[in-house]
Amino acid sequence: MVKRTTIKKFKKVLAGMLSALMVISCADSMYVSADMTGSKNQPGGVTTDSVKLQEITLELDMADGLVTGETYLDDMVSVDMNMPYTEEEAIMSNSELTVPGYIQGEEPLEEEEAGALLRFVPDYDGTIQVAGQLEEGQHFQISQVMEVSAVTGSAAKVVFDYENIDKKSDILFDEFEVKADETYYIGADKGNMRFYQFNYTYKGYVDAGINLIAENEKTIDLIALLNASANNKIVPAETYINGQVKLEKDLTLEVREKGDKPFYDATTKKEITGKETKLRAKIGGKKSDTIQFMPKYNGTIQIAGQIDASQDPNKRVLKVYEEDSTGEKVIYSYEHTGDAKNFVFEEIKVEVGKTYYMAEYNVAADGKESGKTAYIYEIIYAYEETVQTEPKEDNLIEQLNASANNKIVPAETYING
Repeated sequence: MVKRTTIKKFKKVLAGMLSALMVISCADSMYVSADMTGSKNQPGGVTTDSVKLQEITLELDMADGLVTGETYLDDMVSVDMNMPYTEEEAIMSNSELTVPGYIQGEEPLEEEEAGALLRFVPDYDGTIQVAGQLEEGQHFQISQVMEVSAVTGSAAKVVFDYENIDKKSDILFDEFEVKADETYYIGADKGNMRFYQFNYTYKGYVDAGINLIAENEKTIDLIALLNASANNKIVPAETYINGQVKLEKDLTLEVREKGDKPFYDATTKKEITGKETKLRAKIGGKKSDTIQFMPKYNGTIQIAGQIDASQDPNKRVLKVYEEDSTGEKVIYSYEHTGDAKNFVFEEIKVEVGKTYYMAEYNVAADGKESGKTAYIYEIIYAYEETVQTEPKEDNLIEQLNASANNKIVPAETYING
């Protein structure tokens, strides 16, 4: 997640430089901020080689509750009723999203009275996604304030409506597009609904030359890196990859000259055309016998492995565990019956300060699990490496002066365009 304060700093500096030159270029089609062009997230504007456009997601911090008179999410969110926070884990009924708690209006209401709403005025065009709880027959609505006339003033129009026809449900609602500087009211049509999550996503620029934090996207295969330390097919028990991988026991790792294929997407069950691997690691069925991963940066891992359920009891499950100071839990599992098959499993989010490992189990008819050896072909770790950089300052007037002839700088493009 990129903090908007650094982006605002970039826009302010760059806009000031452009104003000094009184130059506005609209030759290329790209997204820019209102500070550069006068319209938010619309084509046109100026950029430099060091500027990178990326998708930025801001999450509303609910941990301390929301109170009237205060603003949140960089002054874009406010409330008309105090909404204290309650810690109570919930899993959305239509997704795998798990949340630690919720905010909810604290005032008692009549049955048909509208409850607490979030007021949202986005800085940029983008999308929002909300998770909340609805009673049976209750509606989740997003209303947009519309200008009617100078005489009658403004009015709110419902632009998104979801009716819960089931029993009380925890729901992750569909993403909804929002426009810069418009006003939206978000909540239930009646009663105080629980809000579990509020995310706002937009596109913005980050510049490594002006921001103090630059991020470099990287992808590595942990199995391939471990292979560099193998001796006669054995990777000794040790820590590797700058302390990110730990082996409590020697790991068997084979180079497969003929390659392993085909592979199947574990989600869609479809074959992945052209995918083939040349390495495989043999792991055991418990933490001490497998690969333990402690990421240096937040990111994702994606595992490619084989599940062989060809022998009795003909059912196997791959499980991925997450462990921290509070204990361990299963964060992903995939069950397979039948012959050996190679899968690429779903991406899994990983966080700094936690340990991750995987294991396979036979599953008996009574549900009892017993750890078994298994083959892992790849563990792809994707992350953004944070690098401290120094701010860069250039005096454009001084640089233009180098091209002046008798106090005149001819009409042309300068400073690398």
